[in-house]
Amino acid sequence: MIRNRQLNRIKPGTIVRVYCPSKMVYHYGIASNNNTVIDQAPRKGVAKRSWWEFSEGQNVEIVPHEENDFSLEETHHRALRSIGRNDYNILHSNCEHFINECRRGILESPQLKKAGDYATGGAILLILGYLLFGSSDNKNLNS
Repeated sequence: MIRNRQLNRIKPGTIVRVYCPSKMVYHYGIASNNNTVIDQAPRKGVAKRSWWEFSEGQNVEIVPHEENDFSLEETHHRALRSIGRNDYNILHSNCEHFINECRRGILESPQLKKAGDYATGGAILLILGYLLFGSSDNKNLNS
């Protein structure tokens, strides 16, 4: 969790995230100058917002910089160049796609992939349940 007195020590280009309990997902952004965050949101597109507007009162976490990430400076520069873009799409261009495009040059959303994996697994379980148990119910109905 980041405290107010720590805001000035966060370098531009640092990936940050906040958990949104109502949606049960993380919202991602890229720290910028003067206690602002660049993020991508529905109906707002890519914009620079205040730290408090980004966090919406929730605890903000720093996402660790990984070895294959661009430098913080490059990540920040790529985010700044994207301001004004308004192509938000939950499946193909959400906040997680945005930060990964800025920090690695690839559009990906591990959260979305995980949700899809869960949905696929659930669908498979429903089909198996129907095949194993549903078909015996059908036989009983016909007798």
